[in-house]
Amino acid sequence: MFNHEDREKVRELFARFCHSIDEGRYDEWVGTFTPDGVFDSPVAGRHAGREGLLKFTQDLAASDMGKVKQRHLVTNLSMSLEEDRGTALCNLTVYVTREGITSLLLVGGYNARLRKIDGEWYFLNVTPFVDTKVPHPLARH
Repeated sequence: MFNHEDREKVRELFARFCHSIDEGRYDEWVGTFTPDGVFDSPVAGRHAGREGLLKFTQDLAASDMGKVKQRHLVTNLSMSLEEDRGTALCNLTVYVTREGITSLLLVGGYNARLRKIDGEWYFLNVTPFVDTKVPHPLARH
Protein backbone atom coordinates (compact mmCIF):
# COMPACT_ATOMS: atom_id res chain seq x y z
CA MET A 1 0.00 0.00 0.00
CA PHE A 2 1.31 3.45 -0.95
CA ASN A 3 1.96 5.48 2.19
CA HIS A 4 2.70 9.20 1.73
CA GLU A 5 3.72 9.63 5.39
CA ASP A 6 6.38 6.90 5.19
CA ARG A 7 7.74 8.29 1.93
CA GLU A 8 8.03 11.76 3.48
CA LYS A 9 9.79 10.30 6.54
CA VAL A 10 12.35 8.63 4.26
CA ARG A 11 12.93 11.93 2.41
CA GLU A 12 13.52 13.60 5.80
CA LEU A 13 15.88 10.77 6.78
CA PHE A 14 18.04 11.48 3.73
CA ALA A 15 17.96 15.23 4.45
CA ARG A 16 19.03 14.69 8.10
CA PHE A 17 21.75 12.29 6.92
CA CYS A 18 23.23 14.94 4.59
CA HIS A 19 22.74 18.02 6.77
CA SER A 20 24.14 16.40 9.91
CA ILE A 21 27.37 15.18 8.27
CA ASP A 22 27.83 18.53 6.51
CA GLU A 23 27.32 20.50 9.74
CA GLY A 24 29.48 18.23 11.91
CA ARG A 25 26.55 16.97 13.99
CA TYR A 26 28.01 13.49 14.07
CA ASP A 27 25.86 11.98 16.82
CA GLU A 28 22.81 12.97 14.77
CA TRP A 29 24.34 11.40 11.63
CA VAL A 30 25.00 8.14 13.49
CA GLY A 31 21.40 8.31 14.76
CA THR A 32 20.07 8.02 11.21
CA PHE A 33 21.19 4.37 11.28
CA THR A 34 19.79 1.33 13.06
CA PRO A 35 22.01 0.21 15.99
CA ASP A 36 23.55 -2.42 13.66
CA GLY A 37 23.61 -0.08 10.66
CA VAL A 38 26.44 -0.08 8.12
CA PHE A 39 28.00 2.68 6.00
CA ASP A 40 29.94 0.84 3.28
CA SER A 41 31.80 3.33 1.10
CA PRO A 42 34.22 2.57 -1.74
CA VAL A 43 36.08 5.74 -0.72
CA ALA A 44 35.84 5.77 3.09
CA GLY A 45 35.61 2.04 3.85
CA ARG A 46 33.10 -0.08 5.77
CA HIS A 47 31.87 1.13 9.16
CA ALA A 48 29.40 -0.94 11.16
CA GLY A 49 27.35 -0.42 14.31
CA ARG A 50 27.16 2.72 16.42
CA GLU A 51 30.79 2.48 17.55
CA GLY A 52 32.11 1.98 14.02
CA LEU A 53 29.99 4.81 12.61
CA LEU A 54 31.04 7.17 15.39
CA LYS A 55 34.71 6.27 14.85
CA PHE A 56 34.26 7.08 11.15
CA THR A 57 32.93 10.55 12.00
CA GLN A 58 35.75 11.17 14.49
CA ASP A 59 38.32 10.20 11.85
CA LEU A 60 36.54 12.44 9.33
CA ALA A 61 36.61 15.42 11.72
CA ALA A 62 40.33 14.92 12.32
CA SER A 63 41.17 14.61 8.60
CA ASP A 64 41.70 17.28 5.95
CA MET A 65 38.05 16.77 4.95
CA GLY A 66 37.07 17.88 8.44
CA LYS A 67 38.63 21.26 7.70
CA VAL A 68 36.53 22.08 4.62
CA LYS A 69 32.84 22.80 4.20
CA GLN A 70 31.04 19.92 2.52
CA ARG A 71 27.62 19.91 0.87
CA HIS A 72 26.01 16.55 0.09
CA LEU A 73 23.11 17.04 -2.37
CA VAL A 74 20.69 14.14 -2.85
CA THR A 75 18.41 14.16 -5.89
CA ASN A 76 16.16 11.79 -7.84
CA LEU A 77 15.27 9.81 -4.73
CA SER A 78 13.39 6.63 -5.59
CA MET A 79 12.19 4.22 -2.93
CA SER A 80 10.32 0.99 -2.42
CA LEU A 81 8.72 0.62 1.02
CA GLU A 82 6.83 -2.38 2.38
CA GLU A 83 5.65 -2.44 5.98
CA ASP A 84 8.88 -2.04 8.03
CA ARG A 85 11.48 -2.61 5.27
CA GLY A 86 12.54 -0.71 2.22
CA THR A 87 15.17 0.21 -0.31
CA ALA A 88 16.15 3.55 -1.79
CA LEU A 89 18.33 4.81 -4.61
CA CYS A 90 19.34 8.41 -5.27
CA ASN A 91 21.88 10.55 -7.04
CA LEU A 92 24.55 12.32 -5.01
CA THR A 93 26.60 15.41 -5.77
CA VAL A 94 29.18 16.58 -3.23
CA TYR A 95 30.84 19.99 -3.22
CA VAL A 96 33.63 21.23 -0.95
CA THR A 97 34.40 24.82 -0.07
CA ARG A 98 37.80 25.87 1.24
CA GLU A 99 38.83 29.48 1.75
CA GLY A 100 35.66 30.62 -0.02
CA ILE A 101 36.34 28.59 -3.18
CA THR A 102 33.82 25.86 -4.01
CA SER A 103 34.61 22.88 -6.21
CA LEU A 104 32.93 19.67 -7.22
CA LEU A 105 34.22 16.73 -5.21
CA LEU A 106 32.21 13.88 -6.68
CA VAL A 107 29.11 12.67 -8.47
CA GLY A 108 27.54 9.34 -7.66
CA GLY A 109 24.71 8.07 -5.54
CA TYR A 110 23.50 6.08 -2.58
CA ASN A 111 21.97 2.64 -2.48
CA ALA A 112 20.25 2.16 0.86
CA ARG A 113 18.34 -0.47 2.75
CA LEU A 114 15.88 0.89 5.28
CA ARG A 115 14.12 -0.34 8.39
CA LYS A 116 11.15 1.14 10.23
CA ILE A 117 11.39 0.94 14.03
CA ASP A 118 8.65 2.31 16.30
CA GLY A 119 7.17 4.32 13.44
CA GLU A 120 10.46 5.93 12.32
CA TRP A 121 12.69 5.04 9.36
CA TYR A 122 16.43 4.39 9.73
CA PHE A 123 19.25 3.26 7.48
CA LEU A 124 20.15 -0.39 7.82
CA ASN A 125 22.83 -0.02 5.16
CA VAL A 126 24.06 2.88 3.03
CA THR A 127 26.35 2.06 0.13
CA PRO A 128 27.60 5.07 -1.81
CA PHE A 129 28.80 4.67 -5.37
CA VAL A 130 31.06 7.14 -7.13
CA ASP A 131 31.01 7.91 -10.85
CA THR A 132 33.68 10.62 -10.72
CA LYS A 133 37.37 9.97 -10.87
CA VAL A 134 38.74 12.89 -8.87
CA PRO A 135 42.14 14.21 -7.78
CA HIS A 136 42.82 14.62 -4.07
CA PRO A 137 39.61 16.10 -2.59
CA LEU A 138 41.37 19.23 -1.39
CA ALA A 139 43.29 19.90 -4.59
CA ARG A 140 42.88 23.44 -5.86
CA HIS A 141 41.39 23.82 -9.31
